[in-house]
Amino acid sequence: VWNDECEYAMYVEQGRIYEGTTEFATGTDINNCTVNDALDIWFRFVPKITGSYTVSLLGSGFDTSLTVYEGCGGTELACNDDYGGATQSQIDSLALNSGQDYLIRIAGYNSTWGPYRLQITGPTCVQAMAGDSNDDCVIDLKDLQSFASQWLQNNIRP
Repeated sequence: VWNDECEYAMYVEQGRIYEGTTEFATGTDINNCTVNDALDIWFRFVPKITGSYTVSLLGSGFDTSLTVYEGCGGTELACNDDYGGATQSQIDSLALNSGQDYLIRIAGYNSTWGPYRLQITGPTCVQAMAGDSNDDCVIDLKDLQSFASQWLQNNIRP
């Protein structure tokens, strides 16, 4: 499994569904909300908008555990073993900052493994804004930087 280590976490985006398996995963039992969940895989999420997000494994085919960290080896921000009476996991109302890397760890309670279904939902721009080149709902210096970079790359002369 190539995203078996935090350093090789696979980038994921909000609104998409990611499916796979934790079969053949290895790892270490490192979170605070369950026991013996050493068989883990990792994902990296960078929000475009600061706000409240939901990270969900509902619909997965085994007893999951879910943890979100501030980077590899960073602070554990949230952890869930069983959500709402189900054996799958979900973290609601997770406050995340735009542009920051967050690491999502999927594992199985008591070293179980199986098919997962990962989905991240959160705030979106209500209306696209002209000039907002990075889709973060704000027109700022990051957009100017992107515009200038594209301008220079394309050898545009005044």
